Amino acid sequence: MRKCLWMALSVLLVGLVAVPSSDAAFIPRLGLSVGANFQSMNDIEESSVSETFGTQTGYNAGLFVEMGFGSWAVRPGVEYLNAGPLFDGASFATSDFDLSYVVVPVDLKMSLPTGPVSPYAFTGPEFRVLASAGDAPADLEEGLKDFGVNWSFGMGIAMGAPGPGLKFAPEVRYSRDLSGVTNEEFEFDGTTITTESTQKAHSFRAALKVLF
Repeated sequence: MRKCLWMALSVLLVGLVAVPSSDAAFIPRLGLSVGANFQSMNDIEESSVSETFGTQTGYNAGLFVEMGFGSWAVRPGVEYLNAGPLFDGASFATSDFDLSYVVVPVDLKMSLPTGPVSPYAFTGPEFRVLASAGDAPADLEEGLKDFGVNWSFGMGIAMGAPGPGLKFAPEVRYSRDLSGVTNEEFEFDGTTITTESTQKAHSFRAALKVLF
């Protein structure tokens, strides 16, 4: 997992330096992001266990680099995402632990240049590394995937602010899980759970981004 974390950070560093110095319009800009996320797990319908999971609230914070030309930009970043107690359920007595991830989104962003207030849309992959399983039972922690891939899309509004080039951008993002949170078979509270596909967690995230 440590190797995956280094790979995640490398994406951001490459974004900082891999820019042609001869193109002034393509100079990268650094940004900060903070917000809340609302995640939910797929329900489990299995012969030994039937469980419906509710939506859990967590938070996210990170930094990103925006590299663009005209209306288009590429926006790699690194975020810490607390997903909340995803496994919380009435039949799971020890399921109130939080899952946390390091997430590397790589967004392709398109803006509408409409003056000081500029709406935009974006899409792209997210690479997810498990950072912490909290106090999850050891058998379940072994069934969690260390690495996953999501696909996300969303929209926001960039607004100018006092200061040289400073911008604020509230945005919303939907992230769809492509690879799953768990293996197809895992242990929970002494019960072996086998699902037709891996347990997946989808999320809505709201964030305020500050671009310098």
